[in-house]
Amino acid sequence: MIIVPVYDTVVLPESTVYVRSVRYAAYTGERPAKNDKVIVVVLREDTPKDEITPESIYPLAVTGVVRGLSGGLVCIETYTRVGVENVKISKDHRLELSAVSRPELPDIEESDLKKIFRRLRADLSEFSKDTEAEDSMLRFMDNCRSLGDIMGAVSPTLKLTAEEKYKLLEENSLIQRTKKIERILDETLEMARLSDEAKKSRDDEYKKAYKETAIKKQIEYLQKKLDEMYPDSVSDIRRFETKAHEAGMNSEAQDEAKRVIRRMKLEGESSHDYGMLYDYMDLLVDMPWKKEEPKEIDISKAEEILDEDHYGLKKVKERIIQQIAVMGLKKKQSGSILLFVGAPGTGKTSIGKSIAKALGREYVRVSLGGVHDESDIRGHRRTYVGAMPGRIIDGIH
Repeated sequence: MIIVPVYDTVVLPESTVYVRSVRYAAYTGERPAKNDKVIVVVLREDTPKDEITPESIYPLAVTGVVRGLSGGLVCIETYTRVGVENVKISKDHRLELSAVSRPELPDIEESDLKKIFRRLRADLSEFSKDTEAEDSMLRFMDNCRSLGDIMGAVSPTLKLTAEEKYKLLEENSLIQRTKKIERILDETLEMARLSDEAKKSRDDEYKKAYKETAIKKQIEYLQKKLDEMYPDSVSDIRRFETKAHEAGMNSEAQDEAKRVIRRMKLEGESSHDYGMLYDYMDLLVDMPWKKEEPKEIDISKAEEILDEDHYGLKKVKERIIQQIAVMGLKKKQSGSILLFVGAPGTGKTSIGKSIAKALGREYVRVSLGGVHDESDIRGHRRTYVGAMPGRIIDGIH
């Protein structure tokens, strides 16, 4: 079979996939011909033909056959899902692979599926009546025979990532996939209607929820475009919103960030609390929220580092190596506390630095000697002028 790689396209079984004939010829080395049997594979990124590797391809694909060529597009009618295995790249960069059947779970009644299909096709046909391409769109809708056909037709206009489009193929449950397709098409229609002041939509809660989601997505999309066009005029609040979204915060921190940003919006820059809120958010979004993967610990190298940095202290170094060995076996490098007791200048702090160096971690020293005010450790209340974070949080930052 001919292997046809596609990217950023909705690929589903029992549907129609459209591939530009230029791309088809470039990636397969074959001119498209009617009745060619193909396997449509999905690329993780839009990779040039000579740079494709086995890791570039998602593990699921579909079988199909070329049904015709029209307007520079190759029309491929798909059949079933297959698993992609034993991917090889030939010297002329052609793909070779083994295809293993990956059937879906038929957990939806055919009558229910047809009912949803007819409803969505009718909605799309109704919407197309007010577009410039009304005649061609109506003819196309009449020829659609499945939800997959509809998704293939609107695929280029969907505000979905390539990963999200592939997730539809990856869904084993037919009823769950149908629900996702229904949600995507409903949201797409609502967004299109909003840009044209929309026709009167249904008043039930189901439609209202989709409309709200569509509005939020459209606002976010337009705001992102404005920020890209005028990066110098991005407001503090917008910058904090972007950083908070990208910081990898846990749910509690996200809720706190949203609450503070909402307060900044309400009170405005003229508020006497704005500076305090700004400093708090600046610290919050700069904290290292994302978890680091544990690194492999080389016991021999750790011993070398300890011996190189410290003379003697045999028992101390043995105890440290024991602890590091346990951490390596458990694949866990957090939650351990070692207490060193000794007179000033005996090497307590420098041993801590050596442990960090052996683990490939950053060393932060927090000195709590002589601290009389718990606020120095815990942090000051934000109601105070010049409030600062505690020493431990400041060290993490």
